[in-house]
Amino acid sequence: HVIERNVIANCARGIGLGLQAEVHDTVIVNNTVFSEHAGSGEHDVGIVVERAHDTRVEHNTVFFSSPEAYANGIEYRWGSTSNLTLTNNLTNRLIRARDGATGTLAGNVTDAEAADFVDAAAADLHLARCDLEGIAGAGAASDVADDLDGDARAAASDVGADECVE
Repeated sequence: HVIERNVIANCARGIGLGLQAEVHDTVIVNNTVFSEHAGSGEHDVGIVVERAHDTRVEHNTVFFSSPEAYANGIEYRWGSTSNLTLTNNLTNRLIRARDGATGTLAGNVTDAEAADFVDAAAADLHLARCDLEGIAGAGAASDVADDLDGDARAAASDVGADECVE
């Protein structure tokens, strides 16, 4: 399974993998998830992985504009989740394990700001500049060759779904 290059805006949940059944060998890559909704039932997590095996969550961007939004941008749940890697994801919320899940994290950034993006309020989560500290060229080693738009990733790639191109 490959879930890639989706632009998701203002949904109750962005991407949910393995919610009711176990899944194997999945890649979630180069997606953007945006929400302007507050929490309290209107909105949940941006990306959630449950009961998944041999899964990679790489180079995704999750941004919630409401200060009252759900606390977690990306979650992985349940002890049955195994061999999960979360690499080079960009969000302004937490990346959190729940309910006994384990995973390997590398190169993720959880302090994104609206000014980091071209137009966060309009769900345009392309990087605003190519010199963003902690984001530009800050990605951990990854075999993801291109970005949300099909632009080639640099050897020292940007964190998130977009690779800034000048």
